[in-house]
Amino acid sequence: MWYFEFVLKINSEQISEKAKIKLREYAYQNPVAAMNNYMYQNMKNGICYFAYREEAEVTLAAFSYDEKK
Repeated sequence: MWYFEFVLKINSEQISEKAKIKLREYAYQNPVAAMNNYMYQNMKNGICYFAYREEAEVTLAAFSYDEKK
């Protein structure tokens, strides 16, 4: 299994403004939590994504890839 960390240059206000999906359908007040839920439901092929911390204008995120799947 491989793990990758990266930084998204976006915060929760920008996610709410620019989202092409309706985040409220995912029953979260926080856009980052809604984005995590959306990604969890839609990622395939052994890839698991999550955003884990928001700091000012950036969101820290990571994903794992299971090459055995």
